Amino acid sequence: MFKRRMRSRGAERRVREFADVERISEIRWQWRNACWNTPLAPVVYTPSGTTRAVPVIGSVKLEPMVSFTVQVRPGQTVAEFTAAAPSLAAAMNAARLKVEPISPHWVRIVLFPKNVVPFGVRSDDEAA
Repeated sequence: MFKRRMRSRGAERRVREFADVERISEIRWQWRNACWNTPLAPVVYTPSGTTRAVPVIGSVKLEPMVSFTVQVRPGQTVAEFTAAAPSLAAAMNAARLKVEPISPHWVRIVLFPKNVVPFGVRSDDEAA
């Protein structure tokens, strides 16, 4: 019989924090890639060449649902974020997303996860 080695509470906390940091980093990259081909990321001309100006994520909350704040770029409106929501949700692997205005220069994006059907369970559409 082998004894399982116990982790200290501090070690468990550090493992959770590391996983959270990785998840937040992944959300930031997904956001950047999702915005790339939408009107939310206009082409900007710089001395070193052209690039796209993607709205910047401020803070990210992982619980209870993933939500994050985004700084609205000059000239952008909440309506532009709402119009781009379906393509952003698809690119971020979410069923849909909600755009909530916080202030004139910030919006909150809330991601609604896709419903996962457990293996072996048939949906109503497949049963018919």
